[in-house]
Amino acid sequence: MGIEGNVVIDAVIDRAGNVSSTKVVSGPVALRSAASDAVQRWKYMPTFLDGKSVPVETLATVEFHLH
Repeated sequence: MGIEGNVVIDAVIDRAGNVSSTKVVSGPVALRSAASDAVQRWKYMPTFLDGKSVPVETLATVEFHLH
């Protein structure tokens, strides 16, 4: 498609480190679905608070570049 740009995704990471939900914050409309699909496949290390794993919210930026 010849489109470059950054897509910012708001992601919720569950207690096991899996992405449980995503919401596009910004970026080219044509790239948003691909970025969201990619982030949903990512795996994070669980976050611990007081010795217990907790869900967290984070922003992830997916960069699309033409080569």
